[in-house]
Amino acid sequence: QYWQNEPSLASADFFTVSAGDALTGYDAHLATGGSISGTVLDGAAGYAPLSNVYVTVYQNGSYVSGLATTDGAGNYTLSGLAAGSYDVFFQPVFPNTDATQWWNNATSEANATHVTVGAGATVSGINATLHAGGTISGIVSGRAANGTVFPAGNSQLAIYAADGSLVSDSVYAGDDGSYSISNLAPGSYKVHFNPQPDTTDFVPQWWNNKSTETTATPIVVKGGQTKVVSPVLASTALKPVTPHISGSTKVGSSLTVKPGTWDPG
Repeated sequence: QYWQNEPSLASADFFTVSAGDALTGYDAHLATGGSISGTVLDGAAGYAPLSNVYVTVYQNGSYVSGLATTDGAGNYTLSGLAAGSYDVFFQPVFPNTDATQWWNNATSEANATHVTVGAGATVSGINATLHAGGTISGIVSGRAANGTVFPAGNSQLAIYAADGSLVSDSVYAGDDGSYSISNLAPGSYKVHFNPQPDTTDFVPQWWNNKSTETTATPIVVKGGQTKVVSPVLASTALKPVTPHISGSTKVGSSLTVKPGTWDPG
């Protein structure tokens, strides 16, 4: 808890401390925590117990607290939870390539089934069976103003599910521009590529060379398969084309304008 039994930082009280101050009497009385437990199986390996799966809980899209790891029998217990409703997230640890999952068999928190924990109570049977995940990988490149193409190292990738929910925004390309996004549940995704923060040489893009999420080309992922996606980010150097106007400039006539193709769009 935060001081005065507040559940989150957003609702917590802040203290103003000046040099030399000694604030006292801010005591806390911790309530008995609840817990969530269950078993995780590997559907891609004959439903064997799956160890080393991270289990975390969220509320309204925000990470709450606690991290449990499944043991050799696939069992886990998340304890120290305040009374409330939680979304439980299962994340295999590399090199396991099973897809991540929200309880109960959901691909996003928006579709997750809430788990309600009472004060000091234990909720058991929050089990999960993980299946083969898919992978999106490739190389992020940039095209310089002179047309030279080279790796856009340290570019940041953001992955969104078909319902628009954020899957991850913490994937970065290596110095050589290579990246790999694994543990994806089978489905359709949209990926945004952003050059490293300290460069303005390249234009961010959604795949495939689109400027908005709405127009982005979906990437369909299948379990156990790798989809190769290698974007080339356009140079921010403006390449204009002089518009051409044709026709007779007199009343009653039509003029035609050809704006040409500008880069970047």
